[in-house]
Amino acid sequence: MNKTKGPHMTSRKAPAFISLTFLLVSLAAAALPSLAQTSGLDVRPLVRIETRFTEIPPPPPQLETTEFTFISRGGYVFKQSGIRSAAGTLDGVAGRGFATHSEREAIREILTRGQIGLQRDCVLFSPRLVGERRIAWYGRNGRRNAFRVVSAPDLSSGLPACSAQASSLIEGLETLAGLIVVEGGEFFVTPPGP
Repeated sequence: MNKTKGPHMTSRKAPAFISLTFLLVSLAAAALPSLAQTSGLDVRPLVRIETRFTEIPPPPPQLETTEFTFISRGGYVFKQSGIRSAAGTLDGVAGRGFATHSEREAIREILTRGQIGLQRDCVLFSPRLVGERRIAWYGRNGRRNAFRVVSAPDLSSGLPACSAQASSLIEGLETLAGLIVVEGGEFFVTPPGP
């Protein structure tokens, strides 16, 4: 199994890759109603992170990465990653898991400390990656926030630089979601494609 942390994709070959992402997300979404009924978990969304990156300068082969992370209010976590090389080969993995009580508390702490409801679009310096993360948060009583973190080798995007708080918020959520899936979840590996 390939575990790759990284960015998402931004290439001309996006349609085939995106169709794999939608397939994996659809499979996970189809399982949500039965999970809610059998486990009594609240599967309404809490946080959704969509990531797409391309490596620069392109090492042979250049890799494009896409990731999708979903965390529900009740602690259901779905994480999907896919990698496509410039040669067209595709590899992907999806997994799901359920957060323990202490992990749910850690998620709440990360969200509170990172002030997710106040974050805005920003740019993060990255000498090797170009792409962005789109984050959506669904708070109580209809409160919501959506923002993006752009990664680029320079800060010329016109967006303000990301604060350390924003960076640690995203890193903390993605790391904890990955641990929840790895430690007690299950994986679905997709075979390499054409």
